[in-house]
Amino acid sequence: MNDDTIALQIAVSTMRDEIPADKSLTERVQFAMRYVRQNEHDLFWMVGKADDDLRLRTALAAVMVKCSEKDKDIIERSIKPLKMLSAAAQGIPVDFSAMEITDDLLPLIKLWHESEKS
Repeated sequence: MNDDTIALQIAVSTMRDEIPADKSLTERVQFAMRYVRQNEHDLFWMVGKADDDLRLRTALAAVMVKCSEKDKDIIERSIKPLKMLSAAAQGIPVDFSAMEITDDLLPLIKLWHESEKS
């Protein structure tokens, strides 16, 4: 296990009970993203400065720990296009035509950038 994985696990266990269970999935994701940004020093003390990738993964993992299977599926499907873009940027061949776009996907990048402003 690398330092980022350990830091993610510690951060998720620290913040998972802070996420309001009575909110919509989008609101919980927004809350988690803001929480990670506002509490970065306390959450990632063992890695010093966490990068955007680690902070985003932490926010999403914290929501996924306590959500329904339906919500987990939405988050996982919302992450898939980001993974595909990341792979393509690294030169890995990606079949974008196989990517499923549905109405219930979360606009993760938009939510992430909005969390920076709040």
